Amino acid sequence: MAKQSKLLWLYGAHFVNLIVPVTATIILARRLGPEGFGVIVFSTALMQFIALFVDFGFHLTVQQIISRSSIRQNAIGDALVRTLMAQLILAVFVGLVVVFGVVGFRADAKISLAVLFAGVVIALNPSWFFRGYQEFAVAVRFETYPRIIGAIGGVLVVHGDGDIWLYFSCVGAVYAGAVFVGYSRIAKRVDLAWPKRFGIVQTIREGLPNFLVHGLGTIYACTPVFLLGIFSSAQMVGSFGAAERIARLSGALFDPIRQLLFPSASALAISQPSAYFSKTKALLIRGLVFSAIGGLALAFFSQEIIFIIYGNKYPQSAECLFVLSVLLVSVVVNLVLGVLWFIPINRQYLLLSTTFIGLLTNVALMALLVPQAGALGAAKALAGAEIVCAVLTVMLFFWTRPRIS
Repeated sequence: MAKQSKLLWLYGAHFVNLIVPVTATIILARRLGPEGFGVIVFSTALMQFIALFVDFGFHLTVQQIISRSSIRQNAIGDALVRTLMAQLILAVFVGLVVVFGVVGFRADAKISLAVLFAGVVIALNPSWFFRGYQEFAVAVRFETYPRIIGAIGGVLVVHGDGDIWLYFSCVGAVYAGAVFVGYSRIAKRVDLAWPKRFGIVQTIREGLPNFLVHGLGTIYACTPVFLLGIFSSAQMVGSFGAAERIARLSGALFDPIRQLLFPSASALAISQPSAYFSKTKALLIRGLVFSAIGGLALAFFSQEIIFIIYGNKYPQSAECLFVLSVLLVSVVVNLVLGVLWFIPINRQYLLLSTTFIGLLTNVALMALLVPQAGALGAAKALAGAEIVCAVLTVMLFFWTRPRIS
């Protein structure tokens, strides 16, 4: 299949995977207004944090175990059970933290428990098992169908602020069904007997590197909303979240390019590093041109975009979107250099370092700007952190060239 045809197919699949959740988000934002939508945005960030800590990188660890063709079936079953037990222990720990948070911050108990339930079952989704066996079609169904069905169900049950807990309960119920179906299929193929040795600490230790590398990106993406929700009002979170979702969605349009180019990147980076450097630089320049044009359009039409998508209840979101239009450029830099350069040349620690510096920069800028400017301050803080990440990434790109040539 020609590369152009593959790219069109990837964009089609990517569009289908995004359109229903995005449409559901828009409907809820217009239905609830900034305050109610802010509760959903903050709770979604909390749900992602919970799923991240309960998963703890195990999905990648077990994929590696399964993909080893020489490994015994009973060893796979043993690893699966130990991983599930480790996840349940982490879920109990995270649950206690959420309960203490509800008491300490006087949060809504029903929403908090629904978010906890949804986050845990999302982490337990066994799509990684089928990815380990390279059954990608099955894995994609376990990842996509719950997201789409949960989004549709959430829209149907939420009619006001008092129904927000039903949204996350619906999402959790759908993913719980996926977990039940998934493990039922796994049990028919692998012996899920009680392990001879627990090895919970070892299992957690094995998942820690993947958690650090792949989890830091989620922490970085969710931190602005999470901090804004703790120290500001739900209305501020809703105004910021509405703009951030548009900026992130615009940046996500470049993701199919990553999916198309990444499989061949590692081999070319090792066999022909100088040629791959030139190709990466050319791709970066083209990406910067297109993303700059898109960012300028997003900034210029920010008020019209917010009004068309969310209505007239989000005036401050237009200001936030104007500032966050820079995310399109930073996403391209991180996509091309972070994913298609640092990872293929085995310099993942550089990607991890720039993300960590961006996280610290974001937190520091939010502490300075949010008390004065609220949602707009959070947008400026995120934009500043993204610029720092992008500049560092470009500098490291040229710094690593002589070391691999």
